[in-house]
Amino acid sequence: EELKGGEEELQRELLRAREEREEALKGLELSRKEREEALKGLEHSKKEAEEAVKSEALSRKEVELSQKELELSRMEAADAAKGLEQSKREHELSKREAEEAVKGLEQSKREAELAKVEAELSRKGAEALQMEVEGLRKAAELSEKELALSKREAEQALKGLELSKKEAEQAIKGLELSRKEVEEARSVPASPDDVVKLLQSKLSAASEELERAQADLQQTRGELERAQEGHKVAQEGAQEALAESQRALEGAQGELQRSREELGRMQEAQEQAQSGAGGE
Repeated sequence: EELKGGEEELQRELLRAREEREEALKGLELSRKEREEALKGLEHSKKEAEEAVKSEALSRKEVELSQKELELSRMEAADAAKGLEQSKREHELSKREAEEAVKGLEQSKREAELAKVEAELSRKGAEALQMEVEGLRKAAELSEKELALSKREAEQALKGLELSKKEAEQAIKGLELSRKEVEEARSVPASPDDVVKLLQSKLSAASEELERAQADLQQTRGELERAQEGHKVAQEGAQEALAESQRALEGAQGELQRSREELGRMQEAQEQAQSGAGGE
């Protein structure tokens, strides 16, 4: 709309320049007619001077005055011609300035459209980075949940280990008690064989129970070590994912800030270009 208004204004100025040129031409034509009339008057004055000898001095003065008027008319005609030439040059200059203003306005429009496209691309890139950061955050939350689950499993393994330790201690105490009973039974000379066999069977059962407890304890220790190792790996993975998400978030924020600054500069340049085009 501004471009259309500018073109209409230029058309009106061109029309006014044409009208002024036509008026100048009319003035020049009028000056020519006046000069012709003056020449006719001069001829008439000459005739009157020839006819009226008595008014010769007055006629001479009138002739001189007519000559001065003729010279003035010539000068006015020359000035009108110079003014017409100046009007033509000013019209050409105005036309070139108008063309340059139109070109500058078109360039400003293209730059504004380019700035809009770049701003849209920057906004989409920032949204993509934000989505990626959100995914990394969710992955970090999942890693934290897995870490908490690993912690609970490790705690359960520790509880099982403590229980296995207690069972092993009880088995050892039972084994010691069985050994004491066997030793006491062996110290009695007149003990029956069945009592000795019974005590030996108890000792054997206690030994088997101790071996089983030791095996369970070893297995529990292995599970605990694996759980601790898995907990450590999960913790390291969660920390690494959290650090990666933090770095990605910082990078996305930096990119978003740079995009905003670039958009601000583009908008400022666009406003300056529009202001300059409006002035032209």
